[in-house]
Amino acid sequence: MSSKKVEITEKDKINFSYNVIATLIAVLGEEVSAQTIFEYLSNFDKFQALAISSSSANLQIIAEHGKSYFEEMIVIPTPNT
Repeated sequence: MSSKKVEITEKDKINFSYNVIATLIAVLGEEVSAQTIFEYLSNFDKFQALAISSSSANLQIIAEHGKSYFEEMIVIPTPNT
């Protein structure tokens, strides 16, 4: 049996990131600021603390994968200029 490495595309990363953002909004509330979302996306330790303290299985699973996975997969959206 051979193991085949699955290539993760930029589109996969963007979809993953949008799902994480949607989950953060669901956990933190709809009134959460963009700055707060950015802080969680750019600081794994803060993200992990929230994931552990929340009841969100999605966030907890992502945190369990670790910092390197998180940093590889997260694409932080930037405003159009």
